Amino acid sequence: MPRFARRVSLGRWLPLILLAMLWLPQTALAQAPPEPGMLTYDVRPGDSLAAIAARYGVPPETLLQVNGLADPRQIYAGQRLQWPAPADGVDVRFWTRRRMVWGESLDSVACARGISWRTLAQVNRLTNPASLLVGQMLLVPEVRAPAALGPERRPCPTSTIPFTLTLAPQPVVRGQTVLVALETPTATQCSVSLLDQTVPCYERDATHRYGLLGLSPLLPPGRYTVTVHLGATSTVTLPLAVAPGRYDFERIDLPPSRRSLLDPALVQAERTKLATLRAIRTPTRYWEFPFRWPVEGSISSYFGSRRSYGRAFSSYHMGNDFRVEVGTPVHAPAAGVVVLAEPLTVRGTAVILDHGWGVMTGYWHLSRLEVTAGQRVAPGQVIAESGNTGLSTGAHLHWEMWVNGVSVDALPWTEDFTAGLLPPTP
Repeated sequence: MPRFARRVSLGRWLPLILLAMLWLPQTALAQAPPEPGMLTYDVRPGDSLAAIAARYGVPPETLLQVNGLADPRQIYAGQRLQWPAPADGVDVRFWTRRRMVWGESLDSVACARGISWRTLAQVNRLTNPASLLVGQMLLVPEVRAPAALGPERRPCPTSTIPFTLTLAPQPVVRGQTVLVALETPTATQCSVSLLDQTVPCYERDATHRYGLLGLSPLLPPGRYTVTVHLGATSTVTLPLAVAPGRYDFERIDLPPSRRSLLDPALVQAERTKLATLRAIRTPTRYWEFPFRWPVEGSISSYFGSRRSYGRAFSSYHMGNDFRVEVGTPVHAPAAGVVVLAEPLTVRGTAVILDHGWGVMTGYWHLSRLEVTAGQRVAPGQVIAESGNTGLSTGAHLHWEMWVNGVSVDALPWTEDFTAGLLPPTP
C-alpha cells in the first residue's frame, strides 16, 4: 500500500482510536505513583474487599476509609487501592480493630495503650484526627498494664462518663440501617432520634439497650445528628456521616393486562393496609445475625433503584428482586412471627414476618403460601413459593425489609453490618 494511502487510513481511524482510549478503564492507562508511605494493590476480577484485607492483614475499615469507599461492593477490577505502610518501628500484626465510643479522643485511646496519638494516627492514616466519629473503627494495640509501660508513663485522660455509647456503621450508606448501642451500670430507659424519626431502645439485658434507625435511600448525603435520650431529661448527640451509595435507574414496561394496578386509588389503599403493620414494635428479639437469603438465585433488581413506569423517575425500588422460577421455595431468613399471609392487589400473594425489635420482612408476588398469620417460624423454614402475581413483569421474588417502619436494604443484614457490636441473645 502506498505511504499516502496508509496516512489516509490512519487519519480515518484516529478519532475512533482516541474515543476508545477515553472509554478504557482508568487503570488500563498509566497509574499514578503511590503516595509516600502507602502500599497499593490493583483489584483483579473476582476480588472482594474482605479477601484483599485478609490477604494483606489490613482492616477492611482502613481500606474503606483511606480509599473513600462507603460500600465494600464499590470496588471494581482495575481499581487501585492503597493503605498506609506500617509506621517505622511499629509492628501492627497483632493489633486489633476497635470502635470509638462517645467521649473518647485519639489521645485517650493511644495513651491507654502506651503509644503516641501520632503513631496511632499514622497507622490508621488519619489526615485529621480531630474529625474522628463515634463508631469509627481504628486499628489499635492491646491495652498494657502500667508497669509494662515504664516509669515515665504519662497520666492518661480519665473519663467520668457513667455509660458507654457508640453506633455502627460509621459512615453509613443511605438506605441502610444504623445500630445505636448503650451500656449503663443500671437499667435506663432510652430512645433515639434522627430528623423527624424517634425510635425506642430495645432491651437485650438489664444494662444493654439498642436502637435501630432506618435511613431512606432518598436521604441527602451529608452529616447528621443522632440524639440519644437517656431517662426523662438527659440527651447525648452523636454525629452521623451518611454516604450517597450507588443506585441505578430502571424503566418498567408493564403488560397491558397489569397496567390497571398502577391506579393511585389501589396503590394508596394497599399502603394504608400495610401502614398498620409497619407500626408494629415488638420488644422481643427473635432474630440473630446474619440473616439468611430467602432463595437461591441472582438479584435482578437492587434496593433503592430509581424507577419509572412509563413516566418520570418518581419512585424507588423498596426491596431486592431475585430471579427465580415460579414455585421456588422461599425460606424465612430469621426467626419471627407471621403477621400477614394473604393475596394483595398490587403486591400479589404476600407474606410479612415480624422479627422483633421493629424489624420486619416482606415477600411479594408469591404463587403459594405455606404459613398462616400468627404462626412462629424458624430460620430457613419454607414460608411460601415464588410466583408472578400482582404488579410483576415476570417470575421473581421481591424481598423487602422495614426497620421501625422505614424501608431499608436487607442485604447488609446478611453479613452483620455492625461487625459484632450486637452479641447474640443471651
